Amino acid sequence: MDPLSLSAGVAGFLGLAIEVTKILNAYIKDVNDAPKETSELKTKVSILSHVLEKLVDILQSDDVEAITFGEQSLLFSVVSSCERHVKLVYKNLAKLRDANKVKALIGRVS
Repeated sequence: MDPLSLSAGVAGFLGLAIEVTKILNAYIKDVNDAPKETSELKTKVSILSHVLEKLVDILQSDDVEAITFGEQSLLFSVVSSCERHVKLVYKNLAKLRDANKVKALIGRVS
């Protein structure tokens, strides 16, 4: 995989990681007594977002033109694995957010 393609993939993944961070921030704000694990997860996703931003900068620099990242490369494997995990977290958080919206709607109607 060429650096430009990998950079585009990482940039998309970065957007997802940032969205997960925003959802977690909203969740923590909405839930008065958020569990410790949720706060730790938010911190880890924020750190991952920062690392991915730096990775995108590196991949978009002129210094990596000769480097290719095949499906066997460690970087490709790590990014793919992280992406799968963050997508799963995003999916679960979206369900949580939707459930909270329904509860709020029911609360307003009651």
